[in-house]
Amino acid sequence: MKAVAAVERRHEGMVCVALAALVYLSRGNPDLVYPDILHLVLLLLGLNLASAAALRRWPGRPSVSALFTMANAAVVAGLVEKSGAERSLLWVLYLLPIYSAGVGLAERHLALVLAGALAFCLVPLSLADGEIGEVLAFAAAVKSIVLVMTAWAVAHSMRRERRHREGASRQRASLLGMEASLAVQEARVDAAERLAGATLDVAGVVHDARTPLTVIQTSVDYIADDAPEALRPHLERIRRASRLAEHILVQALEQCRQAPPDAVPTDLGSLLDSAARLCDTEARMRHIALEVDLPGSLPRVPVDPMSVERVFLNLIKNAAEALRPGGRITAGVEVVKDAAGRPFSIRCRVEDDGPGLPPGFRLGDAGRSGKAGGTGLGLAASLRTVLRYGGSLWAEDRPEGGARFIVEFPVAAGAAAAAAAVRA
Repeated sequence: MKAVAAVERRHEGMVCVALAALVYLSRGNPDLVYPDILHLVLLLLGLNLASAAALRRWPGRPSVSALFTMANAAVVAGLVEKSGAERSLLWVLYLLPIYSAGVGLAERHLALVLAGALAFCLVPLSLADGEIGEVLAFAAAVKSIVLVMTAWAVAHSMRRERRHREGASRQRASLLGMEASLAVQEARVDAAERLAGATLDVAGVVHDARTPLTVIQTSVDYIADDAPEALRPHLERIRRASRLAEHILVQALEQCRQAPPDAVPTDLGSLLDSAARLCDTEARMRHIALEVDLPGSLPRVPVDPMSVERVFLNLIKNAAEALRPGGRITAGVEVVKDAAGRPFSIRCRVEDDGPGLPPGFRLGDAGRSGKAGGTGLGLAASLRTVLRYGGSLWAEDRPEGGARFIVEFPVAAGAAAAAAAVRA
């Protein structure tokens, strides 16, 4: 747009200079009718400036500028009439509206202005008294050719200039895109370097933290040899909790390395029972009942045992923290079967009789928790763990009050058989 505006301003300056020179050089011409010729020159100059101003003021309405440009041709017709009619050389001024239309308007408007200029130039000859001589006919043909060729040249020149501008715009856009892509790549490199540094930091933390955990485990093993029978369940919980803490640290390092733990066939019921035992003492201290309902035997599912136990531990601890003294937590496992009666998935549930899910709760949102004052980080991490092993985790309100969290993992053999049956 700036380039077009510059071209238009140059055109306005050229017109002013040309008209001033025309008036000065023709001052001795006896065919000029004064002062009419001066009035028409000033009118032509004003219309030309008005046409450019209209295009700048109403860029979305080029027809307004086209009307002013067409009026220029009418004024040129008056100048020709006041300067000798068919003998006048001022017919070249018809080039001004043609050039104006070519610079500032679309090609269809240029065609209309050209048609108007030809009409104003040739119609007076057809209306003249008597026959048109060969000289006038030849002059009319020359004028028509000059006007048409000028219009074509201006249109061709402006098309080429537009192509150059569009090409330059595309090149600028391409360069900007390359700069943005380079910035993204640099950001990724910086992020990778920060991640590498964080991995080293985590590795150091894991190395240092495993030392006191090893001391705890060794001490528990030493005490357990001579401990009374009443203390053995508590020592076993300490041993189990320390091993789980060590696993959490190791898994944090593996996640930084993007190497998830291997999946092994696992009894989910035993994991749920182990997580409940770890929370049993805290639940009793808070006067919360914790019950686990397990079937006799369960098909095994391919998961990482320690990771899934952390999921159950998070769900039970969240339920306990949402309850007041006297509340109840119930955990259980059931086998979901397909239409043929074969085990399809293992469904585990942790439910409570507390206030239920808060309004706007969304599972997996690290900024929202299922309990007051929580961050939601535990549930978000639990959801990622369950999804990593092909499972599902969802939450719902119980009809009788309270919340229910459900974890479901497919049984590989049963799921494959069911899928084969569906395909058959």
